[in-house]
Amino acid sequence: MRIVPIKTGTIRCNKTVLTYGKGYGEEVSIPSIAWFVESENNKMLVDTGMCSTQRAQTYHYPGSRQEEGQRIDQALRGIGVGAEEIDTVILTHLHWDHCANLDRFVNAEFYVQRAELEYARRPSPPYYRSYESPQSGLTPSYQDVDFRLLDGDAEIVPGVEVLLTPGHSMGHQSVLVHGADCRFVIAGDACLCNENLSPNPAKGLDYTMIGRYMDANAAWKSLERVARVADVVLPGHEEEVFAQESYS
Repeated sequence: MRIVPIKTGTIRCNKTVLTYGKGYGEEVSIPSIAWFVESENNKMLVDTGMCSTQRAQTYHYPGSRQEEGQRIDQALRGIGVGAEEIDTVILTHLHWDHCANLDRFVNAEFYVQRAELEYARRPSPPYYRSYESPQSGLTPSYQDVDFRLLDGDAEIVPGVEVLLTPGHSMGHQSVLVHGADCRFVIAGDACLCNENLSPNPAKGLDYTMIGRYMDANAAWKSLERVARVADVVLPGHEEEVFAQESYS
């Protein structure tokens, strides 16, 4: 089993998006990450990353950008993989920076939690742009996808499971990958950055709460679950994951 982090662009945002109550007013640049997971009989993506610079800056976060070659199909070619070779796409959730360009994976089966898709199709107004809902003037990448819908934890292929980790979004899921001697959890936005796994002494907490969530209680329990299950957590927007070319 091999896991390769892929940078699909950079998002410019306030640090409190990552860490609740910490970093207010501090602007940071964070990566939008997709993950290529290769097993003996399957080539898989966990998330497909963000959209173009123009779309990101117009509808999402000003200052965000996608450089030449970072679009997911281009980035895959950079590691010697064609988009048409991808067998499976697992989406942690359907926010704009995790599911762009799905139409480029013509031979893939797509997996998402049923609760996530149902909410994405009928979001409340504050989430119109997060889901690129038609009410925001956009057409989401997932609109015409024929998903395989999941209701909770499930094995996708041998050695790869999804874990229901709601809170950041209604039907968020993380992905457990069994390496040779190590359990990796591709956390999506259940754990946004490494700092979420560190204590917050000011609040007397074992972890630092994620900064953006729909359900605070569920998000906290999901962060605890990810930390408990994983030997190595691979967060959704952490630059340090690129210190290694791959994980296995």
